[in-house]
Amino acid sequence: MFEIYEENGIKYWKVYHNLRSKKNPRIRVQKKATKVKNELEAKKLDKLLYKEAIEEVFKRENEALSWDTVVEKWASFQTNSSFSNCSPPVVSDYVALMRKWTTAWSGRPCNELNRGDGRLVLELAQSANKSKGYLKRLKQVVNVIWNWAVEERVIMGVQNSPMFGLKLEEAREAEPPEILSLTEVQNLLVVAEKAVQTKTLEPVWWYVWTVALLTGGRSGEIQGLRKEDCNLVKMEEALEQERRIERAHERRYGNIQVRRSWNKRIGGYKTTKAGYWRNVPVSGELYWFIQNNLWDQDFGNDQFGRYLLPRHNLWRKGEQARVLRQFCVGNRLPSVKFHTLRACFATHLIRMGVTPVTIMKICGWTNLKTMQRYVRLAGIDEAGATEGLNFISSQEEAMEKVVDLLEYRTQKR
Repeated sequence: MFEIYEENGIKYWKVYHNLRSKKNPRIRVQKKATKVKNELEAKKLDKLLYKEAIEEVFKRENEALSWDTVVEKWASFQTNSSFSNCSPPVVSDYVALMRKWTTAWSGRPCNELNRGDGRLVLELAQSANKSKGYLKRLKQVVNVIWNWAVEERVIMGVQNSPMFGLKLEEAREAEPPEILSLTEVQNLLVVAEKAVQTKTLEPVWWYVWTVALLTGGRSGEIQGLRKEDCNLVKMEEALEQERRIERAHERRYGNIQVRRSWNKRIGGYKTTKAGYWRNVPVSGELYWFIQNNLWDQDFGNDQFGRYLLPRHNLWRKGEQARVLRQFCVGNRLPSVKFHTLRACFATHLIRMGVTPVTIMKICGWTNLKTMQRYVRLAGIDEAGATEGLNFISSQEEAMEKVVDLLEYRTQKR
């Protein structure tokens, strides 16, 4: 807006704008220019000052946005925009994580938050005995939401999030992860089969544990298996191979394609964790287990085909780990979580000499660092490494001393 006025007999133009925010009435911006000498210049200044006023109102509106408002805006964008890159369960998880750990930021303008605030949030989670992986995820989620807000100009004037540049301590494994020896694996399946025969265990769990141990599949991936995914050789061919081929590792029984994974959060199937399908070679043990216990049974079907394994409500709800632990404790077996069955599959294959790269393909791992945990568990790299030390002068002399010691102890008794 502009108006004409006179001063000392000279005609001037005055340009002014007075804008108030619709979001926050307390935000008001005034822009004014006086003694403009002509109308053309006044019109140019009018457009320029209006633009400056609009930008300043917008900037002050967003500078005043609190963190919880930014989180809500991010969630709304991810839920309603066609450019969203997060699924509804992920959005829900992120928002819940922020509400749980960043409550101290609630109501505070984003441009007031700094690294000290970020450090306090991480220390709070750390004091609750959260793992390094959990802290890393918490930091990542804050950065994801903050960076989106900067890109969309929801946050202006500040670039880096309160978590930017904060380093987490390297995780230290005080104890090796759970694992079962070969004897313990065999014992688990034998006890489970007997429990099914005595009707103290539902057959579904014996089926599931056996398939998990012989495929290395995750729980959701095993639920996703259909008979149409099993490319098995005919029984005649399997019997002929066992008669003709002496070495078991040279026989071929087919493969199982792992195509999908059950997700309890969405109540449906999604892609595997790695995002692609993979093949699992079928061993003789798995082949005959399927043929003798699963193939001729009708467990129902859906749009993907006929279920390889029976459905169970506790399994669909993600309670498979609790069921396994209760069974182990009740039968005086080593108590392990369900995911340990997958670890057993990988570790024992490594001990058999299967290369880590091949196991990564079978199990669907994309990170070699994850694989290295199982290599360490198997102890293959270390095997035989200490044999050449020769610190004792003669092995024969050492053995003689052992024999003498045994004789001495025998005589003393």
